[in-house]
Amino acid sequence: MHHNTFFVMKTNEIYEQITKQVIEGMKSAGSWEKCWNNPEPISLNGHHYQGINQLLLAFSHFKSPVWASFNQIRQNGGVVNKGEKGSFVVFTKTLSDVDADGNKKNFWMLKYYYVFNTDQCTFDQKGMEKIQKMSQFYSQYPDNLTAETLIENMPQKPVIEYKTSYSPCYSPALDTVKMPHKVQFKNSQAFYASLYHELIHSTGHELRLKRELLGYSADQHAYSKEELIAELGASFLNKITGNDYERAFTSSYIASWLTVLENNTSWVVWAASQASKAVNFILGRPLHTYAEQEESGNSSQQENELVDQC
Repeated sequence: MHHNTFFVMKTNEIYEQITKQVIEGMKSAGSWEKCWNNPEPISLNGHHYQGINQLLLAFSHFKSPVWASFNQIRQNGGVVNKGEKGSFVVFTKTLSDVDADGNKKNFWMLKYYYVFNTDQCTFDQKGMEKIQKMSQFYSQYPDNLTAETLIENMPQKPVIEYKTSYSPCYSPALDTVKMPHKVQFKNSQAFYASLYHELIHSTGHELRLKRELLGYSADQHAYSKEELIAELGASFLNKITGNDYERAFTSSYIASWLTVLENNTSWVVWAASQASKAVNFILGRPLHTYAEQEESGNSSQQENELVDQC
């Protein structure tokens, strides 16, 4: 089999596989914050993985931030070491069709392939030099970004109100984050972690990323989806601002999400996409879709070229 041939799996099976990996990763990591302990993943061609792919690769134990498809490895003077297994990542392939009225409509198909960490491979000198170069540029976020700088510079920032009587929350109707004062928290790390959580919620406002927040707290289905976005997004903001905060998973917490995710296998893919967009919005960075987008074209050759690029 050609090593860049895409494997046959139905979309619901891909969702199930991703959900299984995320649940296993949650159990082994112990907290969302620890999911991000590893370096941000970057491809051998300099592509930064986003959304669900960033989360899936974050669960690995490898120290190198650089990942590659089989063809990328081969083209850069490398071989995969015997016995090594690839890591599952996904991308969307955009297709088009014509409906009964003759209108062209686009839709997407979820596909997957495998990548290897460069720690799983052996490279020649030229390949090693490229890995070293990519390793120097793996971080796509600014160094030494502080919590206060992030909050101060957030584009289209909501109103943030502080009152002793407040519990942390975001009001979509008022477009306002309500927070207790910092001194009311156990420490500053807990304060910023809580504020990040609410700021992630605020990105869903209709003036920002339009996640239909009005009334979500009364709808358990919508509430769970939005909370997953906020949990993922806030934990990543903790990492990139050096906010040393960790809320360890309890057995009941994992059990509750296990039930939710197993019954709604597409959620974690969607939530990781939305969390990535929310983080990028807060940082004033370009938004990304939840999976790597394919260039136009339907041939298997073009699909293989995409794998070489991602």
